[in-house]
Amino acid sequence: MICMYTNASYTAVFDVLNTYTDISLPLTLLQPKSVGEITLASADPRDFPSINPKYFSDSDDLETLYKAVEIVRNLENTTAFQRLRIEPIILDIPDCDADYEKLSKDWWICSIQYVTTAGLHGVGTTRMGNNSETSVVSSELKVHGISNLRVVDAGVFPYPISGHTSTPVMMVGEKAAELIKNEYA
Repeated sequence: MICMYTNASYTAVFDVLNTYTDISLPLTLLQPKSVGEITLASADPRDFPSINPKYFSDSDDLETLYKAVEIVRNLENTTAFQRLRIEPIILDIPDCDADYEKLSKDWWICSIQYVTTAGLHGVGTTRMGNNSETSVVSSELKVHGISNLRVVDAGVFPYPISGHTSTPVMMVGEKAAELIKNEYA
């Protein structure tokens, strides 16, 4: 997901949770619509690229996560939660608390942006296609304009998958092995 907090704000928001015995119901946006970009910062290959993930640039992503919050909030009214006396821990988020009524939709939208963290498995960073102007690698996983270099990872996936990337990446690896074997056979 998205990381928009600093170490200090992370500590201020989440340290309170260490004082509770709790359950955690993390929300995951499996199919975000927002699209970021990676560009070269300079012609020097040793320079880090410029990365702009453009989190929540598509408002549907925020709405989807807000709907997930509503579902979790409705769990509070279930017999199971009531029997176990499970009560929500509503964090103080100063930037949102100052601007919005606590627990209002606007407050939740602000909070979602403030405390969401990035997932670990990015995809689509090396688009596949035949046109070198709009893609990085060919359907043979070869980097356009560079000989003897292929991309064999989740970067070639056009969209996020709704699960762990390990198995699909292994499949890309198997395909790459087959392509290389056939090319040099």
